[in-house]
Amino acid sequence: MRARAFALVLLAAATIAHADSKPAAPVLSPPPKADDSLAPARVDAALLDRSYKRARNTRNLGIGLAAPGVALSILGGVLIGFGSTSPNLFDQVDKIIAGVITCGAGLVIGIPGVYFWSTGQDDMDSVVWRRRQLVTSSPLTSSPP
Repeated sequence: MRARAFALVLLAAATIAHADSKPAAPVLSPPPKADDSLAPARVDAALLDRSYKRARNTRNLGIGLAAPGVALSILGGVLIGFGSTSPNLFDQVDKIIAGVITCGAGLVIGIPGVYFWSTGQDDMDSVVWRRRQLVTSSPLTSSPP
């Protein structure tokens, strides 16, 4: 009886509706100055070197994943091909299942590898371009008029 009464009290307390207090107005930051918002991004050689190393590591990771992924996908296709031409039914099933699993594992490894390879190479190209822009626009390298 006490358990029922306690459950009823808990249920009644949980279902009582109350109004939420009004949230405080958000604090907005001041708008940027016109000269700050139009200024180019500030980059230095150390920042570019770190970005280049990170991009190179991403590309190398992608190459390391893409190569075995493609190899496993090709091996899976070969197993499926051999399994489909085998005269023994059980041998066909074994080879085809093994080929599908191998091909699937190759795709699971290869697709992220290709993504990392392409994004890492793109980031490397971007850093090289920024480095060239930094060298050509540097006031130290320009000749006096």
